[in-house]
Amino acid sequence: EDNRDPGFTQVYLRRSDNQGEGFHPGIRISDDDNIEVSYSKIACWEDQVHVVWMGQDAVSGNQVYYCHSDNGGESFSTPVQLTSAVSESFTPSLAVFENNIHVAWVDLKDLPSAIRVYYMRSTDGGATWSTEIPLGEMLKEGYLPQIVADGQFVHLSWMNINTPPAGEDIY
Repeated sequence: EDNRDPGFTQVYLRRSDNQGEGFHPGIRISDDDNIEVSYSKIACWEDQVHVVWMGQDAVSGNQVYYCHSDNGGESFSTPVQLTSAVSESFTPSLAVFENNIHVAWVDLKDLPSAIRVYYMRSTDGGATWSTEIPLGEMLKEGYLPQIVADGQFVHLSWMNINTPPAGEDIY
């Protein structure tokens, strides 16, 4: 994330093709000057580079956005909004294995009863996406999802803040 351009913070990528000895100039990935960006995450598989982030604007609130590169980060697809503007979405997490992309985030669509972690995936390199799937019980407050993928296995954890005196739990 960087605020080198006028306006809000945006997502930039710098890539190295020599094991980190040097880096190419940064390129801007996010494309809307009216959206404040935070919580960007990156995952790679061979020459594919996938990026998700949380973007906030005055109309939709916080939403999750995604874009990808098929040429090692030289150029990127046009960003797409993955989540619905009906509710607000926060703190995305990203995992990639081959052509399968997995995204999890925190969503407020179940308020006032709960803040819940949601999941969606793409099995075609980010061209199309599944419908979103709510995970876990109607938790009091689910936060900070983390996701990893290895073959057919996808593992997801998050923190749940319960009403005191129960405290915090990890799922």
